[in-house]
Amino acid sequence: MNEIRAWSAAVCMAALGCSAIRLLAPKVGSGKLFSLITASFFLCALALPLLNIRSLPEPEIDLLPPDIVTGLLEERVTEQLTEQVKTAAVSFVEEAMTARNVTPKKVEVMTDTSESGGIYMKQITIHVDKQSVPLAAVVREVLEKSLGTTIVLKTEE
Repeated sequence: MNEIRAWSAAVCMAALGCSAIRLLAPKVGSGKLFSLITASFFLCALALPLLNIRSLPEPEIDLLPPDIVTGLLEERVTEQLTEQVKTAAVSFVEEAMTARNVTPKKVEVMTDTSESGGIYMKQITIHVDKQSVPLAAVVREVLEKSLGTTIVLKTEE
């Protein structure tokens, strides 16, 4: 917080100094050069914290205990794999539905993780409009056999 106060005080002092110089400088000739110099100086004073960002130390991951780092990495990898499984399942279902002239409104995939760490799909819910229910029921049976999971059809208005 002290750094912010010091920076804001420096910016205020730079503004006062630039204003004083511009008042004393002539309006024509070298006065325009003074205006350019004072404007550049003031911009540098404003940008000083941004220039110091490079000198900030990078976070040290070695400071964390190894078991916490391992746990965090495993959690992130599991989250990413779960998202990839969901995305692949949604894409597969949408392609199968559109191949049979059924356009799903929304596809939801519920996943879970087994004790061994494997990710599997518990249920897929497909939202379709009322006119598409007969065709979607046929597609649902085909998808259940090919994906090996429960597929639920829900109708939407």
